[in-house]
Amino acid sequence: MSIDEIDNLKSRIGDLISINSFLSTSSRREVANFYIGHVSHTIKLERVLFEIDADPKVASIKPFADISQINQVTEEFEVLAMLGAIFRLKSITHGDDKV
Repeated sequence: MSIDEIDNLKSRIGDLISINSFLSTSSRREVANFYIGHVSHTIKLERVLFEIDADPKVASIKPFADISQINQVTEEFEVLAMLGAIFRLKSITHGDDKV
């Protein structure tokens, strides 16, 4: 993600944000870490890990779907967030691994 995009998100803590594309995620942190671990860090881009708290029992409209059973790679435990999904941005932190 670009530094400018990250700075924009930092100014929006507590706000609702909308994703303007489909968002491929994993229900397993180790899978997400595997994918972002293979992205090289550049001066203008940072590796980003979004932690999404989405309880399917709470939401009446579910803007996400567990597609791990129909994905060719079931070990990804893929969850697809739909176009236009809305999330509340709670915090932004830098981990020890610079993610």
